[in-house]
Amino acid sequence: MTLPARELLGDLMMDQKKFTEAIAAYQHSLELYPRRFNSLLGASRAARALGNAELERKYRRELLRITGRASW
Repeated sequence: MTLPARELLGDLMMDQKKFTEAIAAYQHSLELYPRRFNSLLGASRAARALGNAELERKYRRELLRITGRASW
């Protein structure tokens, strides 16, 4: 299975603790592949690392929608 390059870049940026770059990569991946679980989770984690609670909630809500779960 091939993974989106921008998602992989986001993962790399997270490993390097470059959270601003990571969230940008995940957002770009989501523009190309909307509702992709791994990109949403990565974006949520990057937003948390940046201290952006509002953006983290946005991505977590979308994760809940696509998984059909009522709570995290």
